Amino acid sequence: MKSVLIFAVFASGFSYFYVRQGVMNDHYAHRYDTFHYLLHPRYYAELDYQDLYACTVEALSRDVIPDDNPVRDLRTYDMTTAGDLRDQGLCPRQDFTPDRWERWERDLEVFTETPGAADILRLAIRDRGYNGTPPHAAISGFLADRIPLSVATHNLVPLLDILMISVMLYAVAVAFGWKIGLLFALSVFAIAADSPGIIGGSWFRYAWLATLTLGFAALRRGSYAMSGVFMALSALLNVFPVVFSVGIVIRGVVTCWQERRLVPCYRSFVLAALVTSFIGIGVGLLPARHVGNYSGWIANMAHHSSERFQAFGVGLKFPFIYRGANTRDSDQVTESVRRDLFHENRKVYYPLAITLIGLALALAVKTRDDVEAATILGFTLFFCLLGTVSYYFACASLVILGLHRRAGTAGGTLLLSLWFLTSLLAHWALYETHYYRFMYNTVLSFSWTVWLSALLFWLAAREGILGSFANLVAAPSRVGRGS
Repeated sequence: MKSVLIFAVFASGFSYFYVRQGVMNDHYAHRYDTFHYLLHPRYYAELDYQDLYACTVEALSRDVIPDDNPVRDLRTYDMTTAGDLRDQGLCPRQDFTPDRWERWERDLEVFTETPGAADILRLAIRDRGYNGTPPHAAISGFLADRIPLSVATHNLVPLLDILMISVMLYAVAVAFGWKIGLLFALSVFAIAADSPGIIGGSWFRYAWLATLTLGFAALRRGSYAMSGVFMALSALLNVFPVVFSVGIVIRGVVTCWQERRLVPCYRSFVLAALVTSFIGIGVGLLPARHVGNYSGWIANMAHHSSERFQAFGVGLKFPFIYRGANTRDSDQVTESVRRDLFHENRKVYYPLAITLIGLALALAVKTRDDVEAATILGFTLFFCLLGTVSYYFACASLVILGLHRRAGTAGGTLLLSLWFLTSLLAHWALYETHYYRFMYNTVLSFSWTVWLSALLFWLAAREGILGSFANLVAAPSRVGRGS
């Protein structure tokens, strides 16, 4: 069994780190994504959140980006043209020193001069820009600004994320043992939601996942203060990982109430998280605009985080929007139509979401395993309430850690097997149909809905939650009969 898992992890890891980027592409770095997440933080002081595309078309000639090339105006998120952005003069060139502008022009050559690079850039400026938090921008920008950027060094920048993922996997294996470590690694490499073709080969994209996972490794080893540091850092880098701390807080409140005292380990977690958050927010104030970094980010997220039903979206809301007799019909339905279809089915979505979240909350109260409470509740909240683009569901592999005590039971083994089957089904759907929206929105989201429901009901039965609920429901009827 161990040998099979090791081989599977090696094969999937080799494919994840190298085959998709190193064999299937002529350029290892993911130029589309590093344009946003390496180049933009490098010039965060000048570009804020809204001027990456405006300054790109300003610096490049019309031969590289013609005036009629579609571009998104990041100030409004409306589509326009490169010529219109040039005519409006939206690039704050006055914020660049002459040396910085000259370096900006040289850096853009890295994204335009190699074969096919300009074609990728012409597509990239239609995207939704860089959306990192101010602490993410400050840390990433500090590091990126010190790289002597060239075609050669550009191909080396993905090594930072590879290093962080490797450290993360090692920490899990040390904290949870070889079996959970290998299963977790296999899930990270094979999970359909986080295809390396989307953000693999980029820069500082997985720092939030590495720190979040390191937080759970520290929690498993009993180092609550260090867990608080890492989990707060993850939330500073990407906000939504805060849901994975909810279970620990609930466990802390329940334990302190039961013991009628402030339990030291939970106090350490909260204090460490608060101190880290305070320092991290301060770090986000350091670049250029200081408090304006946060107001700019909030304004940007108001555009970016409006209710969306993305082609790469995963979550509980997506199974309720499938229409069409085949996958081609599914992929041709516009986002606005999918939003309307979801609103027609909210009467089914809300009861199901409340039921799943209720079971996860009850588990967090009942269990005495902080890792189980935090991972299961965190993933349930994320899946049911947020429904983001798929690659943020790299955090879904954390449910493997949540099952660390039960992996050897018959039910745990079955659920782990079904977990990997969900990714297999999604990979098969993509291979057979080539329609991303159908694969993510329908196949993966639906199979995870079924799997999460089975997991929560199984855990509720194991912890006696279902029996307690049945007794609670039956109590009024018994009282009525007695009277």
